[in-house]
Amino acid sequence: MQFSITHTTTALVAALLMMAPVTGSAMPGSLQHQAPETRALDFQVKFWTTSSCKNSGPVREYNANTCLELGEKAHAVSIVSKKLGCWIRRYKSSDCSGAWDNDVDSQIDRCYDTGAAWNSLKFLC
Repeated sequence: MQFSITHTTTALVAALLMMAPVTGSAMPGSLQHQAPETRALDFQVKFWTTSSCKNSGPVREYNANTCLELGEKAHAVSIVSKKLGCWIRRYKSSDCSGAWDNDVDSQIDRCYDTGAAWNSLKFLC
């Protein structure tokens, strides 16, 4: 009987130690500075060099409330992924100020021709 109590006690102590919070000071100094900060991004977007979404650049990641001035090379945009309830608003101004032209329905993988009327985008959630 003593054997099973010892195993039970050992298992309980091990479980409690695994559940105990680890503080920053418990980490070795070399690992403290290497721990990356993670923050979920709200949007992953592709910008296209053609209005028909034939040639894309890399996927870019943005957080909500980011205003992005569209360059001359961005002829279209598509959303790769986004958080639920997020959308894109397009502006005629280059700095997301003043009245907005339209809210994009923000469907995943749909090609949105930026045209001459789009000068900036704002990512909203």
